[in-house]
Amino acid sequence: MIQRLFTFSRRLVIVAVVCSLIASMVVLLTGTVETIEVIYTLASDWGKLSGKKVMVPLVEVTDLFLVGTVFYIVALGLYELFVDSRLRIPPWLEIRSVDELKSRLAGVVIVVLGVSFLGETVKGIKSLDLLFYGGASALVIVALTYFLGNHTQNDRTTRDGNITGEHSPQTDEQSYDI
Repeated sequence: MIQRLFTFSRRLVIVAVVCSLIASMVVLLTGTVETIEVIYTLASDWGKLSGKKVMVPLVEVTDLFLVGTVFYIVALGLYELFVDSRLRIPPWLEIRSVDELKSRLAGVVIVVLGVSFLGETVKGIKSLDLLFYGGASALVIVALTYFLGNHTQNDRTTRDGNITGEHSPQTDEQSYDI
């Protein structure tokens, strides 16, 4: 009885997977629409463009795509961990533990923070505000880097013993579901 309950409740994670996947699609579609709007705006003001007018909206759109990627990684990781680990995915996307999922997310969050800081820098906000924003971002990045550095090499290996992200001719030629 308890075993069936655990088996069934494990499948409830599919709700989180579906919600994360929907969130990913919404953010990625929003980024796509905003990219089209930015390109249209830039094309209509072509004669009056400066570096900042071009970079700021494009960096902000890039930030949206990165956040959409975070939601996608959460959906994929939860699905692989709790629902079905037999997905045919590239080795660098394989997730074998919750710690590995957290490590992947921490890496993407570091990139998002860097891109966000770049966006604020390009906007030309006040020096003191930029200092505080950069300092807060740096503290989070240092904490996440420390977190990532404390994982053992074993946490980064695939089911067949290869280091995650390592490419071999056999894996590069395979077709994947994703």
